[in-house]
Amino acid sequence: MFPVPKRAGGLERYTSEMMQQELARACAEWMKEVKHDQTERERREESDFLAYRDREGRYADFHATRHTFITNLSRAGVSPKSAQ
Repeated sequence: MFPVPKRAGGLERYTSEMMQQELARACAEWMKEVKHDQTERERREESDFLAYRDREGRYADFHATRHTFITNLSRAGVSPKSAQ
């Protein structure tokens, strides 16, 4: 579904663009949660939570997300066979 090389099977794959779009959607939903609290709205607007690239220059990476998910499964006690 998300091949590692940019070009795979004759098709161009842009996982970074996919991540940017999904994070933008998630951020918009996160902002919608704040209805009446102006202080919280301002705090969220200034935050780089759910940003593709944060203030320190770090960016969301599909493979890092995958590794984080697998690490969390392991920490939750899921057996390697079940995780597989």
